[in-house]
Amino acid sequence: MTPIRGVGPAQDHDEVEHGVSRARDLVRTRGWQVDLRDPVLDRLDAAWLACDHAGLGLDERRMHGYAAAVERVAETDVDSVPSEPHAAVRHVVLGTVLVDPVLAALRRLAQQNVAVSRHRTSRPEST
Repeated sequence: MTPIRGVGPAQDHDEVEHGVSRARDLVRTRGWQVDLRDPVLDRLDAAWLACDHAGLGLDERRMHGYAAAVERVAETDVDSVPSEPHAAVRHVVLGTVLVDPVLAALRRLAQQNVAVSRHRTSRPEST
């Protein structure tokens, strides 16, 4: 089987054109099989830098936590793709557009749940 150029475990890439890429370092460290030329990596670098400039503190540990969470989401996504090619393309395209807002809403609801749960367990009981 001939490997597809640029796809496989994230390894060396001519990063002269990209400079230092924390996104590429992240996918390498996680062993993700992605094309290191994918412009999504550049968008991730830009978004990560914007968070740095805003002082949000997205360090490596936090990014690995997010990456682990989205790996589970990706598994759910891929598991739901139909095997028939036409249906698969439709599912992936529509799923990307329509499910992203669903995931964002679920994240916000989960944040509320975690914040309330932690607040309740950290408060001393009143007598």
